[in-house]
Amino acid sequence: MSATFTIVNKISGTSTSFTRWYNPSDADPSIQIYNYLQPGENTITIECKGTTTGARNTKSYNIVVLQLNLTSTFKFYEKFTGGSIMQIPYTFERNDTSGTAKIHFQIDDGGSNKTATVDVVQDGPVKTTAVQQMQIPQTEGQHSLQVWVEGKYNDGNVSVNSNLLYYTFVVASSIVGSTNKFINICQSFTSGDFPLSSLMIHATQYESQSMQWAYYTDSLQTNT
Repeated sequence: MSATFTIVNKISGTSTSFTRWYNPSDADPSIQIYNYLQPGENTITIECKGTTTGARNTKSYNIVVLQLNLTSTFKFYEKFTGGSIMQIPYTFERNDTSGTAKIHFQIDDGGSNKTATVDVVQDGPVKTTAVQQMQIPQTEGQHSLQVWVEGKYNDGNVSVNSNLLYYTFVVASSIVGSTNKFINICQSFTSGDFPLSSLMIHATQYESQSMQWAYYTDSLQTNT
C-alpha cells in the first residue's frame, strides 16, 4: 500500500508532498510530520492506495501551529539605586490571536513587589510593544530577572509557553564610590524550554574590598 501525504500551509500557501510505502505486516505504520509543518493553519491530506486492487481512500486533517515570541532591548546601562524603578521594554508577537496570553515578569523567586503580569486579550494585536516597570531589590548581591509568556488557547485547555528571557544583575555596595553598579547577562531559552533547576554562568563582578573587577563562576537557581 502507498500513502501520499500533502501538507498545505494556509498563510504561506506552500505545499509539500511525499509518498511512503507500507507493508500489511507493519506493526506501526506511522510517520513524523512535524518537520513539515509551518506556523499557522496546516491542512494535511493523506491518500492511501492499495498495491493490488488500486482502491483509494482519502482523509484530511487541520493542524494549527502556534508561535509565541518574546524579545527585549533591556540592558543595565544605567546606574540604578536599590529600591528604585527600572524600565523593561519588551515586544511580544503571536501568529494566532484566538487565545489569550499573560506576560510574566519575575525578579529572583518572586514574592512581594517582585512579580508582575500583563494580560493580552483574545483577538487583540498580533504584535504588542510596551514597557513594564519593576522595583529593583534593596538587597546587595546577585539577582535574576525572568520574563516569559504563557498563552492559553481552545478555551484555556491548551497552554503554550514562549521563549524565556533570563537576565542576571548585581546590586553592588555603595562603598566603591559609584553606587549600585549592574552586570547584565542575557539568555533567551527557546521553544518554551525553561532552564533547569540551576544554570552555571561566568561573569565579571566588581569586588568592593579589592576595588577591582574579578572573574567568577556562579550557579544560579532558576524556575523550571
